[in-house]
Amino acid sequence: MKKHSDSGHVSAPLFPKREFSVLLAAVLIGTTLTACGKIQGNTDSTDGTERTDSTDIADSTLKKGDFFTMDGHISEVIAPMKEAMIDYAGTLFTSIYDTYLTHESTPAAHTVVFSIVPDKNVYLEDTQAYADGRLSHVPTIDYTAMKARLRAGMPWASFVDLQDTLSLDDYYYTDMHWKQESLLDAANTIAGAFGLALTDTYTTVPYATNPFVGSYTANDAADVQSDTLLYLTSDVLSAVTVTDYVNGVPQPGVLYHTDIDADSHTYDLFLSGPMPLQVLESPLASTDRELIIFRDSFGSSIAPYFCEAYAKVTLVDLRYLSSGMLADFISFEGQDVLFLYSTHLINTAMILK
Repeated sequence: MKKHSDSGHVSAPLFPKREFSVLLAAVLIGTTLTACGKIQGNTDSTDGTERTDSTDIADSTLKKGDFFTMDGHISEVIAPMKEAMIDYAGTLFTSIYDTYLTHESTPAAHTVVFSIVPDKNVYLEDTQAYADGRLSHVPTIDYTAMKARLRAGMPWASFVDLQDTLSLDDYYYTDMHWKQESLLDAANTIAGAFGLALTDTYTTVPYATNPFVGSYTANDAADVQSDTLLYLTSDVLSAVTVTDYVNGVPQPGVLYHTDIDADSHTYDLFLSGPMPLQVLESPLASTDRELIIFRDSFGSSIAPYFCEAYAKVTLVDLRYLSSGMLADFISFEGQDVLFLYSTHLINTAMILK
């Protein structure tokens, strides 16, 4: 079931002129307080927190980093929502906008859009387990409040809500990430914000090693189903060339890293996993327009969709490339710009630079 639309509009800036150093200090204080109550368990490479093994879903003591199951899915508690992290993200994105994307800093106007990838837990209330009363004690982030707070801090960008374009079935059972083959509606919704439309002329190909072993699989959980990892191909995608920038040096890349070791992070199939900067060039695109995507790992699997409409797609991961160095690699000249980040990342935004 796809529901929970958020149609409210927030226009007043929440933190447009806040000093970055003051905000950083507030975030650091909040992080220190959180660290004092660390959960013992497995370390999460995404945000550095420690996590316990999966917990029975009826357990009312669930806390951040714990795992639980819902309708065959392993999921993770990422609550509580950290307002200081959301403010940090908004301030950083506003700094990028002011430095590179305003009329004063660029020769042509940019259309700027942002969106938050919903966490699996957004769809918790749609599950049978919730209907049976077995998920009532799971702490969740107020996703509507997170969207509203970030929208208030980014009044210069158009917001695209992806919640109704997705459901729990569009995520892997054993991983936090969304399935590439399920993202046409989400990609089309984003493309529509830029006045473009995408088609569904793709072929799905199973990755050679199945089942897909997601990042949550190491945690014991009952009633977990196996995943199949699929990726998309088409004439357009076959013609795409990829350039990876590793340590600032361009080198040939691939859209799908099909030689990846099945025992490693298999989701790195998509665009070879974490990269500071990547450029996708699409000679068969329907326009000569260009798109810049500021993204985390969720952007790796949705980015190929945009190669149908854009001749050039530039992917920037601010976890590995400082925003202060963007002008060394990108000429900002009126490209469309998308800020696309997951709920997890926004709630741990201090890792962005």
